[in-house]
Amino acid sequence: MRHLPLRLLAPAVVLLVGLGALRADEGAPARAPGERLPTTSHTVQQIQGAGPRSPVVGEAVVDVTGVVTQVTSTSFTFQAPPDGDDGTSDALLVHVGRGFAAMPAVGDDVAVSGKVTEWAPRMNGAVVEGGHTQTQLERPVSVRVLASGVPLPEAVVVGASGRMPPVRAATAADAEVWDPQEDPLDFWESLEHMRVVVHGAIVVGPTAHGSFNVLPEGGEGYPRRTGRGGILLANEEGQPCPSVLLVDNVPGVRLPTVTVGDRVPRLEGLLVPDATRPARLVVREVAGLTRGDLPRTPTRLVSDDEHLTLASFNVENFSAAKPARAADLARGVVRWLRSPAIVALQEVMDDDGPGAPGKPGHSDVVSAAATYEVLIEAIAAQGGPRYRWTDVAPLPHAEGGQPGGNIRCGFLWDPARVTFEPRGEAGPLTPNRVEVHDGRARLALNPGRVEPEDPAFAETRRTLAAEFRVRGHTVVVLNSHLTSRRADDPALGERQPPVLHSEARRLGQARAVHRFVRALAEKDPQVTIVHLGDCNDFEFRPVLKALAGDVLEILTLRLPPGDRYSYVYQGTSQALDHALLGGPLKGRAEGVEVEYVHICAEYPERSRVSDHDPLVVRLRLP
Repeated sequence: MRHLPLRLLAPAVVLLVGLGALRADEGAPARAPGERLPTTSHTVQQIQGAGPRSPVVGEAVVDVTGVVTQVTSTSFTFQAPPDGDDGTSDALLVHVGRGFAAMPAVGDDVAVSGKVTEWAPRMNGAVVEGGHTQTQLERPVSVRVLASGVPLPEAVVVGASGRMPPVRAATAADAEVWDPQEDPLDFWESLEHMRVVVHGAIVVGPTAHGSFNVLPEGGEGYPRRTGRGGILLANEEGQPCPSVLLVDNVPGVRLPTVTVGDRVPRLEGLLVPDATRPARLVVREVAGLTRGDLPRTPTRLVSDDEHLTLASFNVENFSAAKPARAADLARGVVRWLRSPAIVALQEVMDDDGPGAPGKPGHSDVVSAAATYEVLIEAIAAQGGPRYRWTDVAPLPHAEGGQPGGNIRCGFLWDPARVTFEPRGEAGPLTPNRVEVHDGRARLALNPGRVEPEDPAFAETRRTLAAEFRVRGHTVVVLNSHLTSRRADDPALGERQPPVLHSEARRLGQARAVHRFVRALAEKDPQVTIVHLGDCNDFEFRPVLKALAGDVLEILTLRLPPGDRYSYVYQGTSQALDHALLGGPLKGRAEGVEVEYVHICAEYPERSRVSDHDPLVVRLRLP
């Protein structure tokens, strides 16, 4: 049926709707809630259509019927009876704006007239490129309440016992065919704004910003699980698992704080798109939560007379300006990492953090001496070694991270186990190089930065190289914090595959570091080379392969697949932090061990010391 132009609506209706919702006259003919009226131009399903966007976007629709399932200060959602087609959503959101005089109530059977739009999500005021839009009616000209106190439509069960989300990754070919049974993005789109229920939810992403991530029915039917209850990347393109469901709260409701492995027997709410992902379940309560008591276990890789231990630890913007965190980080180093001989730190802030009082982001402080010292004192107070530190201070306000924080890579080292000989005067843009001294290769600057003027490192932390001596052996350790992935398209957005805007930068950085380690290995094959740090990329992607080349071994690949992770993003566990090895021990089955120490990433913000898990490498030097 063609829709009726809004100009043909009764003038009284148009006038009164600005004052609120209209009530149906008494004695109206009996009808089932949500059934179309003689004046109905389109059903909800016809407006939603079989696709990611409405086939009638921009058009005016009349007397679209359904039962109100949720009301907020600026909108309400209503759902029609099912039409037997699981490929089209049965629900719509109506955006009314602020000041709507008489919003309908949950349980009202309504008829709505207005214009169909596709609303593009925004972050920080800007439209999210590649994000999912949501179909809605914008500022309706008529909202008629036909009945009140109507039972809500039955919620759709999501999971193995109901509609099972596809477990495979989304592909570019999926955009050519609408297939909610096989395409994971189409699956969630077909449930847009509908009431859904999840039974036996298992938490795969801890509480962050008040929300958390789950799989339905204990994760039944999902491959690529971790050994601790999480779920790994969906494929070797690096796509997060598209079946993970973000659980969020309705305004005014506070959800409990959860950890990976916790379980909730039943979650019920509305399924709505998110700015960067297709599925967000908005709930009013989380009842019956069962704690999984996910254990924290110290590393088994301990230093001794035969073994050198090294760790990589992203300390998440630690600064002396917040000394209370020092004790927690020290506990991580001493208790969980067992006091490695060398610790490569990332995200070390300057001494006053983001900025001096009254001048946020504009402090002239760049030194991190006090930051290191407060951490060293805290480690010693907890029975750890009295470490020493070294770094090269960054250019002020020029290397990314939180404005004013001047984050950088740096080292702690235990003088009782390793020797560090400072060499040269390195500035933030002074390039390190490999030189030969007494027939052996060494660093011209110790420490010094790797190709700091390479354009790939613009506005990014530079890789730091330091040389240590351990029982007569030379060990060169490189510490990187490569460009973040923030500029990329949403991994599960409408555009597949997403555009990885940041990858070219990381590739350039990885190639620069590789040139340096190749020069070192060629001048002295006996030098042990260890690369540690937050690479912001995965062990199977081009960046890590370019970094390794044929000189370094990616030690992450020695671990079982279910343990290759150091970070949990949008409910998906993944390895961003890596260790690579070159020199005489490269490729040897004996004398090389690596372990992620899972003490941070799977836990909620308030009960962890960082958002990254640290890793430990143990070497038996030849």
